[in-house]
Amino acid sequence: LGHKSYTTTLLPELEPDPVKTFVEQSPKLMFVVESIRQTIKRQQKDIKDGKIDKIGGQVIYFHTHKFWYGGKQYNGFDLLADYIAKYVDEVSGEKDERGDYKEIAIIEGNTKIEDTIKKGEVVKRGRKSIKDAFNSGEIKILIGSKAIKEGIDLQGNSHTMYICEAEFSPEVAMQLEGRIWRQKNPYNVVRVIYVLAVNTIDSFIYSK
Repeated sequence: LGHKSYTTTLLPELEPDPVKTFVEQSPKLMFVVESIRQTIKRQQKDIKDGKIDKIGGQVIYFHTHKFWYGGKQYNGFDLLADYIAKYVDEVSGEKDERGDYKEIAIIEGNTKIEDTIKKGEVVKRGRKSIKDAFNSGEIKILIGSKAIKEGIDLQGNSHTMYICEAEFSPEVAMQLEGRIWRQKNPYNVVRVIYVLAVNTIDSFIYSK
């Protein structure tokens, strides 16, 4: 994700605040976070001016999100979601009774299609429920891996997708774009932003 380069002796410590360190050491993720903040502010003004009736959805994609560091395993999706909830005032950090953020959701490989239900209650949201909540405007930010590239239509209320990990396969890129850039999207224009970092493999991959 374009994290800054360091010599072996200068590697940043993720602890005691891995959420802040992980995101703020990545120029890509900081660009995405600031773009989300500015976009929602603009849409809040548009609502006041009567131009739109609700905040649109934004999708963040990168596939490589689980990693080991300093003997501990981390999930980059969780870290990013926690950062947005804590530091982006325009997105609610409130959680529901299950402990899920109300306005931020994650879809990764192990996210089941249907809700996980125990004793008649939903204990974990599935892809269908997340998709429906995103398209209705309840969920504002969706963070996803390749699990979102097909079979999940996200055009119901979305206007922006940030692709933070360049893909060698043009097919994957087209499938990702097609999640929001398709018929029945309420926005006349949608933005698919390829977030690339200088002096990384991004430029080589994207040129392919």
